[in-house]
Amino acid sequence: MPSYPEILDYQQAQQRAQVRNREPLNRTKVEVARRAQLITEHPGWALYVRQLEEWLERVQTQHASLLHQMAEGPDLGESLGHLKLAIAKVDSEIKVLTRSLDIIPALIQQGEQARAELKSL
Repeated sequence: MPSYPEILDYQQAQQRAQVRNREPLNRTKVEVARRAQLITEHPGWALYVRQLEEWLERVQTQHASLLHQMAEGPDLGESLGHLKLAIAKVDSEIKVLTRSLDIIPALIQQGEQARAELKSL
């Protein structure tokens, strides 16, 4: 039976091996983050973000209106079914727009984390 220090040494060796195995992935994340940063530095980036935010705001307003109409409106039967479909469509649009706004910053953040892990090697 291994001793406690041997078990600790084994666990630490396993952890170091896991970090080394993630090294290629981390290098890729760092490169992707570098390219994502280049996108955010492009002059059109601010316009793109502003347009997406405006679109998201319009869709959220539409969503609130549809929810209010469903809760307070006289719709029944097939009409209520159409309203529920419209709400589901708007929900999907909100998710897509939110993800579109978040993806580049998320890639940059993941790259920063990967860079920090690479430095710790």
